[in-house]
Amino acid sequence: MDQDRTPIIPLLSDRLTLVVTGVVNNVPLGARVRINLALRNATDHPVVAPSSLSLKSGVVRGQVVDSAGRMRTFSWIVVNEAHDLLSELAAGARIEDSLTLFQGPEGQLFPSPDSYRIVVEVTWNGPDSDAAVPVDLVVTGATPITGTPPADAAYAEAAR
Repeated sequence: MDQDRTPIIPLLSDRLTLVVTGVVNNVPLGARVRINLALRNATDHPVVAPSSLSLKSGVVRGQVVDSAGRMRTFSWIVVNEAHDLLSELAAGARIEDSLTLFQGPEGQLFPSPDSYRIVVEVTWNGPDSDAAVPVDLVVTGATPITGTPPADAAYAEAAR
C-alpha cells in the first residue's frame, strides 16, 4: 500500500529557503526578541508554499538553544485549520514576516544573559514532484542572539 511508504519525518524542501535574522543582535534580559523571517522560492518556476509565516498559521515553530545546549521551544498553541494555508509562490519571490519571542511552554526563552541560537522551522503538507501524494515538507533557518544583563530596573522586573 502506497500510504505505508509515506515518510514520518518531513522531507527537507530543496525548492525553498528560509532566512532568519534578528532585528538586533544584543538583547537585554527581560526584553522581547524580534526576528525577521523570509521564505524564498529558490527555483525558476512557481512552487506551492505556505501563504503565511506567522506563528498563528500553525506552520511555524522553533527552539531557542543556549550555550549549554538547553532547548526551549516556541509555537502557536492553537493550530489554524483554515484551508488557505498554501499558495503559489512565483519563481524567485518571497514572503516575509516577523516574530516576537519571549516565552514558551518551558518558561522564558531567554532566561539569563547568554549566547543563544534561534532555530525556526516551517513545516507544511504539500505537493512534491517526486511524490504521488502530498507529503510533509520542511525548511529551517537560524540566527544567533546574545542576551545581555537587564538594561534597567524595568527590564530586570520583566525578567522575573
